[in-house]
Amino acid sequence: MSQTIEREFKTMLTAAQFSQLKADYPFAAPFVQTNYYFELPNQGLAKRHWGLRIRLFDTYAEQTLKVPTVENAHSLIEITDRLTLEQATHLIEHQTVLSSGQIAVYFAAQAVIIKELFIWDRQQRTARPRL
Repeated sequence: MSQTIEREFKTMLTAAQFSQLKADYPFAAPFVQTNYYFELPNQGLAKRHWGLRIRLFDTYAEQTLKVPTVENAHSLIEITDRLTLEQATHLIEHQTVLSSGQIAVYFAAQAVIIKELFIWDRQQRTARPRL
C-alpha cells in the first residue's frame, strides 16, 4: 500500500530533441501492462474527477485510485494497493476492488459503495456486463 503525489508536466519536443534525450539517458526496457478502469453509476467517479483502475503486470498487479489534490489542479494523490495476479483476476472477474486496504478505507470515508463499481469500457463508453 502506498500513497504518492502525481504531478503532471507536459511539454512538446521535436523529433530531434526526443532522439537526443533517448540517446542521452538510459530508459527501462519496454513492458506490457493491462488496465481495467472502474466507474460508478451515473459516472460517480468521473464527476468527482477520480480515476480507479486495476493494472496487471507480468508478475503482480495493483489497484490505484487517483484523486485531485486541493492545492494544485495538475496534482493527484495516488492511492495504491498491491495485488497478486490471482487477486486481481478474481477482482476483475467480479468487477470489484479489494475490500480491504487503503482504497477501501478512502471509499468508506467518502461514502462510496464498492459493490456499485463496474468495469468501464472507455472505447465504447459503456459498462461491461457483470460476469
